[in-house]
Amino acid sequence: MSIRLKISAIVPLRIEDGPGIRTTIFFHGCSRKCEGCHNKSLLDGTAEWEEKSIREIFLELEEVKNPNKRVT
Repeated sequence: MSIRLKISAIVPLRIEDGPGIRTTIFFHGCSRKCEGCHNKSLLDGTAEWEEKSIREIFLELEEVKNPNKRVT
């Protein structure tokens, strides 16, 4: 059995989520509740999501044309 994660989105080529250009993975149901979170819909369960295996996530990340390979 493989681990499956609830993913709301995988968004390539972002500059809003850390230094440099990166791909951001938005996990559904995050429990961190960071001050200033700009994705509160992920916390309250209103965002759409799909289950993905870690392998599926890595395969999707490999398709991103981000030369820095940064992921947040």
